Amino acid sequence: HTAYRRQRQMCIRDRYIKENDVEQIYLCGFDTDACVLKTALDLFENNYEVYVLKEYCMSGAGQKIHNDTIENLKRLIGKKYVI
Repeated sequence: HTAYRRQRQMCIRDRYIKENDVEQIYLCGFDTDACVLKTALDLFENNYEVYVLKEYCMSGAGQKIHNDTIENLKRLIGKKYVI
C-alpha cells in the first residue's frame, strides 16, 4: 500500500505538496518492504525528492528483510536518498 496515489485528478496530498512548495519529503514507517518501499518509489517516480529514514523504519518480516529492502531502495532511488 502507498501513502501517495496520483490519479487522473491531482490528489489532496499532491495538491498539498505543490501548494506548500514542499521540496523534500522524509519518509519512515512500517513495513519497509511494503508500504515504505511502494511510497518511496511512487514519490520518486513522480519526481519528488524523497528521503527514506532507515533507522525509523522496520519490517514485520524481520531485520534481514528490512536490511535487504533498504539496499534495494539505495539502488532504486539512490544511496544519498536513504539516510
